[in-house]
Amino acid sequence: MLGEPPQTEYDLNWTLFDIPIRIHPLFWLIIFLLGCSGLNGTGSENFASMLAWVLACLISIIVHELGHALTGKKYGSSGVYIVLHGMGGLAINARGRSRFQRIMVIAAGPGAGLLLYALFLGIDHIGSVSNAPIFANFFVIAFIRDMLWINLVWSILNLIPVFPLDGGQIMGQIICIPKKGKMFGNDSRGMLRTFKVSMIIAIAVACFALTKDDIFIAVMFGYFAYMNYQYMNQYRW
Repeated sequence: MLGEPPQTEYDLNWTLFDIPIRIHPLFWLIIFLLGCSGLNGTGSENFASMLAWVLACLISIIVHELGHALTGKKYGSSGVYIVLHGMGGLAINARGRSRFQRIMVIAAGPGAGLLLYALFLGIDHIGSVSNAPIFANFFVIAFIRDMLWINLVWSILNLIPVFPLDGGQIMGQIICIPKKGKMFGNDSRGMLRTFKVSMIIAIAVACFALTKDDIFIAVMFGYFAYMNYQYMNQYRW
């Protein structure tokens, strides 16, 4: 599974809603590299676009992880904290006692993202009918555009039933036999089925992405397919 990266002296740390948040340096690097693909304007426009993209990614991923973390705390989880890293984010120790609670904790992440999408959809609508100068600002336009795209597209992608995405974790909770205090109930057969289905779906998504020339999605889901193949071998033995 995607584990927590080690701490470094360059980590950024703070607390929000009594939940510690740590940002690993690789988070900034990956977000910057992803943002570079959308730069095609002048120097000042590219700077504003990159700033809007990084800010939108930061806010969106924190809100997503806060959805997991706050829901986990609601169901009694302790020692909850958030880590942002090169592959996104983790809400450490956010879990529930029952299968229903665990599904709610998992679903709260993309759910928070879709709520944020709805909020910015409303803001975008206000901007389209308003004469306020702020809505004509290049940075504001880019920021609203990025917030809409990230929180819709990434939330939907995260709900695809491929482990370790949120959709794959929800599928694992549904397939596996529940056991108190265990994420997947120690159900080896259930986890094998989860990994097998995840691998098949990941391969299908990767192949579809290739037909659309989306190399990033193809590589990401190809990696998920490989991960699930490795998990299958571990659970068999």
